[in-house]
Amino acid sequence: MAKRIEVKLCDILKSRGMDLKDLIDKDNGLSTRTISELASRKMKRYPKEALEKIADKLNITDMNELLLIVEDEENAQ
Repeated sequence: MAKRIEVKLCDILKSRGMDLKDLIDKDNGLSTRTISELASRKMKRYPKEALEKIADKLNITDMNELLLIVEDEENAQ
């Protein structure tokens, strides 16, 4: 079965009492659009630089905290 990667951004923010606005920072390039698309899981490709900036901002040291590999039942054939 095919697999896909999901960003657990909303779950992380909720557990920390934060929301998307807390991540938006024009100084480091985390735009509203980038954060919104990552959170809604609409991105097909995740920009490495954005993931690194989010991990840095949230003090995440293990990308497994941010990313999840799941079975892709939609595209399974």
